[in-house]
Amino acid sequence: MSRVITAIVLVAFAPHVLLAAPSLFTAHLLSVTASSPSDTAILFAWNGTLFANTLHTGEVTALGPVASEVMPDWPGHDVYTVAAAPLGDPPTDGYGFHHGVWSSDHTRFAYLEIAAPRYRLWLHTSAGERVLLRDDQRDEMRGYLDPVGWTPAGEVLLLERVLLNHLHQANMWRLDPTTLTLQHHAFVPLERLSGRCALLPDASAVFLGYHLGQQVGYLLDVATGQVQTFPARLDQVVPPARGFEYYPLQVVGALRAEDLSADDLAAVTAQVQSGGTVPEAPARPAPFLYWPLPDDARSITCYPDSPWTTANFDVTCPGLSSPRNYVGHQGTDVGGKPDGLPPGTPVYPSAPGVVVASFRACLPDNPGCNAAYGNTVTVEHVLVVHGETQVWYTGYGHLQTVLVDDYALLEDVTLPLALSGATGDGGPHLHFEVRTPDGWVDPWDNRAGTSLWLGSNIRPLTAVAPDAVDPEAADSGALVLAECTSFAGNNIRGGPGTTYDVVGTTVENQVFQVLEITFVSGGAAPGDWYHVQFEGGEGWLWSGLLSCP
Repeated sequence: MSRVITAIVLVAFAPHVLLAAPSLFTAHLLSVTASSPSDTAILFAWNGTLFANTLHTGEVTALGPVASEVMPDWPGHDVYTVAAAPLGDPPTDGYGFHHGVWSSDHTRFAYLEIAAPRYRLWLHTSAGERVLLRDDQRDEMRGYLDPVGWTPAGEVLLLERVLLNHLHQANMWRLDPTTLTLQHHAFVPLERLSGRCALLPDASAVFLGYHLGQQVGYLLDVATGQVQTFPARLDQVVPPARGFEYYPLQVVGALRAEDLSADDLAAVTAQVQSGGTVPEAPARPAPFLYWPLPDDARSITCYPDSPWTTANFDVTCPGLSSPRNYVGHQGTDVGGKPDGLPPGTPVYPSAPGVVVASFRACLPDNPGCNAAYGNTVTVEHVLVVHGETQVWYTGYGHLQTVLVDDYALLEDVTLPLALSGATGDGGPHLHFEVRTPDGWVDPWDNRAGTSLWLGSNIRPLTAVAPDAVDPEAADSGALVLAECTSFAGNNIRGGPGTTYDVVGTTVENQVFQVLEITFVSGGAAPGDWYHVQFEGGEGWLWSGLLSCP
């Protein structure tokens, strides 16, 4: 009897569509017994390191460093990549997801492609291509069917998902590619699991993911529908999450002894430790974020503590009444003048996505609640960028009221997901954060040519009715905060501060409509700067040059 080395190496894929009704059958929860192969392991990449988790002992061993987008060349194992897949056309950029699996004899390839709003599951063989499931064949139920492998009987195993990197239920289906018969296989409610799923080499079970809090991994037995757990001492390598941190461990696939001998493992480990062939860094997506507040709520008090902020401001929080640095700040705080962002201000999703998690138990009189973030919502956004899938997260903190449920699909960014508040620490304001699986990102950073904001850094497009806003004229129809006049001969700047170019000069008694107020701490004219529009143009003026009623 050959020894089995089952390795599951952790990667990510996927977005958000809808589907068919769950069965009443619920699988039982068991534990992996001592008869399980002692050398079965899960391989996963996290935070630049490749690890092996032995199922029987729960031990987690570091194999060596690995680039975040590099997976080793596993002998005899098909890792899904766009380059290796038999695709007629590469996936199109935009909101979407794609993933495929080969049959064991490598003659059939089941492939899921989602390019919002299109959904298509199709089969590729040497005889050609065949659609297995289209958008109009899905029933009204949240989730999409992601192919995870093939059964010995030649059926495609499909796992229903809502989120790319997290799983809250195991809802499994079988699809006969000959008759196109779709049958429900198993349904198991779960607590949140992290990581992608993978079919074991003998098709006996599907690895579902890790429960990071309980320090266990989950397997679904394909024949019985039972769920087994195995120990995973991930606390040695994965620290407790806080705030908007989520750990989507990268799982690559399943390996066995005949596919990975001891010599192969040594060679792969050496390849990983040497860095292998490191590709270019993942392409940055085109701007995709809308401003998450109404158009008149744009008074930024604190920026992320990033190189971009350091290059543009003397301190991290230039908009506070007493400007100061905020070391390690990972988001953008929008406070509003003069008394902060009014509680109850609508907060909108900055991009279409799915709610990963929410917290709604904080009251305003508890500044330490939820690690001082107060009530929060985190949203997952899945993009195809240059043919590859990327996962992004946006987080919204210090909320008064959360208006969406966990796992809700947020397609319409003009509908609020929450109301702003003063929960947690810092008074009435919104903390807005952008993250990838590798950590937080500064959405303002345009040093590579463009930031992540739609519109511009000076005035990102508002999430409210974005279809009605012309990106070339983002300020048209904006809410006017005040009407002011100015003396003749004053410089109108292209941005808030004297470091920006002069774009015009004021004339006597010229009327300016104020659209936004931003505090600037550095330069020759520190203080409030007004974003104004006037007959024939727009720009920025220092508040001391304006007379406002």
